[in-house]
Amino acid sequence: MMGHPSERTLNDHVDGLLSAAEGRRVEAHLAGCARCRAEEAALHALVGRLGSLPAPAAPRDLRPEIAARVASSG
Repeated sequence: MMGHPSERTLNDHVDGLLSAAEGRRVEAHLAGCARCRAEEAALHALVGRLGSLPAPAAPRDLRPEIAARVASSG
């Protein structure tokens, strides 16, 4: 059995970024470790809360203003 997964490994697991083999090792560890399961649950909750935030407004395109200022200064 593996030791506790690192914070990065657990984050990658929640994000679905681990290889199949590494994911199985983490899942096997989670099956027997309440502490890591609680951490995983907290990470899933955080991802859910982040996903419910409104999307940021698209930044304003400043190129036309910049081009106009450059043209007027020359």
